[in-house]
Amino acid sequence: MRNEVEILGYISKPSFTKADKSYQSIFVNKRFVKNKVITDALYSGYTTMLMEHRHPIAILGINIDPKKIDVNVH
Repeated sequence: MRNEVEILGYISKPSFTKADKSYQSIFVNKRFVKNKVITDALYSGYTTMLMEHRHPIAILGINIDPKKIDVNVH
């Protein structure tokens, strides 16, 4: 069975965070996106490890068959 989704990138340790989300970049099929579902998934991975009002650094590239997503997602 072939993997349908590939996720590559970098996320910071919980101890290395920023005061805002400007250090987060998410790309789907090389297109920059802002997506609440993906962002919520990022934060759920940190659960209780983040201090209040702190945000992880993240650069994520998600590759998926374009036929399986809406190309107008942003």
